[in-house]
Amino acid sequence: MPRAVSDVTNEGIVADLVRVFDRMRELTAQVHVPAFLSLDVTMQQAKALHLVQCSPSIRMSALASRLGVGLSTVSGNIDRLAEMGLVARHDDPADRRQVVITLTEQGQEIVERFQDLGSQLMRELLVSLERDELTGLHRGVTGLVRALETRLESASDTPDASLPIND
Repeated sequence: MPRAVSDVTNEGIVADLVRVFDRMRELTAQVHVPAFLSLDVTMQQAKALHLVQCSPSIRMSALASRLGVGLSTVSGNIDRLAEMGLVARHDDPADRRQVVITLTEQGQEIVERFQDLGSQLMRELLVSLERDELTGLHRGVTGLVRALETRLESASDTPDASLPIND
């Protein structure tokens, strides 16, 4: 006989939720594979595009740090993205030794197209849920957003702190 949720520890619920989120990520990746492959960028390049969108005019060194790779690796990826017309490189007016990366209009469109894939899938999945599932999910996701906001606020109090981005 299954135990009631109230009999399960918070750690047990967290472990189960992590397994569920992992499975959801696997399934989402399978759904997105054809659309993602049509974008003709590698995962590392997609991450770079996303970070450049989140941090417009990011320095090359900061991008390498956020991606957890060396400057030469990120430079090669940015070279390829620039050849594809998705990013532009500029000298930093404050320090001409630094290179700043921005998205081009085409790069912005690619990032938005990928984000739209996720939003469209989410909408389709959400409308298939029952009312009690929707309200429970709303409460849980709202809590996750609050936790992320708190974490980011704490990170902003620490110089050069950011949430890690793993491969």
